[in-house]
This record gives sequence, structure tokens and C-alpha cells, in this order.
Amino acid sequence: MKNIIIREYLESLTESEELDFIFPILLEAMNFKIVSTPKMTKGFAQYGKDVVAIGTEDGIKKRFYFEIKGGEDRHITTTTYGKIDGIRESIIEAMDKVYKDFSHPGFNELPIKIILVHNGIIRPNVKHTFDDFIEKNFAKRPNEEKIVFERWGIYELTELFATNLFNEYLLIDEEALMHLKKVLVLMNTPRNTYSDYFSLVNGLFKQAEDITTLGKRKRWLFLETLNLLSYIIFAYSKQAGNLEPAKKCLPYALLRTWNWLITTGLMRDKEMLATFQKQVNIIRELLDQYFTKTLPRS
Repeated sequence: MKNIIIREYLESLTESEELDFIFPILLEAMNFKIVSTPKMTKGFAQYGKDVVAIGTEDGIKKRFYFEIKGGEDRHITTTTYGKIDGIRESIIEAMDKVYKDFSHPGFNELPIKIILVHNGIIRPNVKHTFDDFIEKNFAKRPNEEKIVFERWGIYELTELFATNLFNEYLLIDEEALMHLKKVLVLMNTPRNTYSDYFSLVNGLFKQAEDITTLGKRKRWLFLETLNLLSYIIFAYSKQAGNLEPAKKCLPYALLRTWNWLITTGLMRDKEMLATFQKQVNIIRELLDQYFTKTLPRS
């Protein structure tokens, strides 16, 4: 049941920017060190490297190039595979275009791994073509030019989010799971009081009562969970074409979070404030879209 909820949420991300937003959160939760994100490189060619990160795999430190495909490109089809700036072209650019970074010592000498990230599936009619392409360009490369490739589709992403992020707070017990499920199912029903949302948020903060005695990573994950919850509500509201649920719910979490930062003294922590700023940015985007939609045009 837990993984079904997570998968349905990930599948609901209908714009590539939505996946761009939450994916770096997952990587940080998995102990990757982010070097570059789509937000940082907006307006510039990315050459198959939407997110660049440093991570350790099997005890070996590597540089990871993540190419993210979402929205209309989330499924690997004959069209998305072969079109201009499609999957095949992006993977080739990730291999061929050199990426250097001198702010992280030793980065340019690390082995490379390219990972295609998409919140969809690979269609059977293109799978053989795709597999042949990957084998030719990766498995048969000379050892001195070895670059490893991996694909994270909807099922891999579901498992990664469930293991590294959602299970930390959102899905930690049956009560939280029940409230989250009701929030998503009932969000756009008439005369909804959003009581399940408020109960879910209150439950999260109850879990955080003793969090100041724990490590910084635990506190960071708590704030990112609240950011992710806000983004889930916003994404579902946009998908339904009704921003009212997000407008009524998100300020509650924002104010509770700000109060929590003040009462715990964490408002003096610059990293915590930077993480909290993501929640502020979500509300800012929500209100911008809401007023654009509802205010009369001059």
C-alpha cells in the first residue's frame, strides 16, 4: 500500500520541472553531494547532465550524471527515444560532452556513471532497440574509457523514495499512512475541511518533539519531508485545476514550521533556514499562480 501511494504520486508529476524539484532532495537523502541541478543551470545547455553529483557506490567514489525525463517524455517510447533532444541524444551527449568542475578536488578524475531518471516505463516495442544501444555504447567500451549506465524508471524511483525519504516520517506508522491516503483521495471533494491534512501535519510535528536532540541529518530530513508534502499537495491541486486545497493547506504547514524553528532555536541555523526556504518558495509559486488565475486582467 505504501509503495502504491508513492508510485501514484510520482506518476502524477506531469511536468518535468516537478521531477527536477524533488529528485535532488532524494539524492541528498541518499548521501550524494550535489554539484549541479537544473535550477542552477537554467537557461544553459545541460548536455544530458540535468543533475551532477558525487556519490559512493560499492566503496568507490564516482561522479554521477543524472539525465531527467518527465512530463510528456516520462515513458521511453519510439518517439521519446529517437526525437531531437530525446533519450538517445541526451545519453550520447552525457557520454561525449566533457564536464569539468575544479571546485571539488579530484572530481575530474573520478569514474563516471550515467543514470537515466524517468517517472515512467519503457515500452516493449522500443526495449530491444534501447538495450542494443546501451550495450553497444557502454558494455562494449574499452576498459580505459569505461562509463557505467543505469536506468531508474518509475518502479526504481518508487523504491528509492520509499526507502530513503517517505519512510522516515510520512509513512512511519499506519495513522500517518491513513491520513496521507485520505488527503490525496479526498483533496478535491466538495466541502472538504482538510482535517486529514491538518492531522497529518500535526502528527509529523509530534514526531519532531525530541528532534533537536538528534543529529542534523534527522532534522534536515524532517524539513524536507514537510517540503515534499507541500509539493505533493501543490502538484495534486494543479493537476485537478483547483488551487483552493493548496491555498488552504500549505500556509498551515508553513506557519507551524516557522514556529518550530523559532521555539527550537534552529532559526539561527543557516542550513535549516535554506531548507525551510524551499517551503516558502512553493507557497510563493502557489500564490503567484492562484492570483494570476483569479484576479481580473486589466
